[in-house]
Amino acid sequence: MSDTTAAAPDAPSLAGILGQLFTAPREAFASLLPRPRWWIALAGVMALNLGFTAVWMSKVDPREFMTEQIEASPRAANLAPEQKAQVIEQQLSLFPVFAWMGPVFVAILVFFVAALYLFLFRFVRGGDVTFGGSMGVVAWSFLAVGLISVPLLLGTIALKDEWNADPRTALLAGPAAFLDKADTPAFLYSLLESIDLFTLWTLWLMAVGYAVAHRKPTGWAVATVFVPWAVYVLGKAALAGVF
Repeated sequence: MSDTTAAAPDAPSLAGILGQLFTAPREAFASLLPRPRWWIALAGVMALNLGFTAVWMSKVDPREFMTEQIEASPRAANLAPEQKAQVIEQQLSLFPVFAWMGPVFVAILVFFVAALYLFLFRFVRGGDVTFGGSMGVVAWSFLAVGLISVPLLLGTIALKDEWNADPRTALLAGPAAFLDKADTPAFLYSLLESIDLFTLWTLWLMAVGYAVAHRKPTGWAVATVFVPWAVYVLGKAALAGVF
């Protein structure tokens, strides 16, 4: 009898797990969740945002950008030309601050989303997901989708040469891409603008992750993940319709 035993297979690397999130997300989360290492994914998400900001800030004309934002605002119709100019001057001084704070805002968003779903899955659904596990599901989902969406966003803006347009609407991957915003009711446009391929992909990955964390089929987590997002989308669309 041999006195040696077969070596256990090496655990997949983080890069390998990240690749699996595109092809086999359940297997990826099963490998990740015992040691979520969410801070690595969060750092990656922030680095993607920082890289986008660095490129965008080198191309954008702040004054033209702010002018377009003011003109697109519903409040612009009630402002005299000199008032618009005053608002633009006030916001120009804050423009670089808010732009470079993007990574911080993204980190806050990840923490908020993770905390929300930790509450829902742990206290509403009666699961046993931990804060680290919830952060892992959210941060790695954001990173996987961001690795595709951020380069596509930069490429779209560059091809259109629209550096002064709002980056949030530059890459429309949903029904709103086929509509003219000026001719579409605000409620409907806001609703359809939120139904975005990358957003739905992120939510789906999160549903898979939370299902794996609770050793359940993916369908068990879908409603818990998607319903809060749907409430947010409807609320945002209602506000757009009113104001």
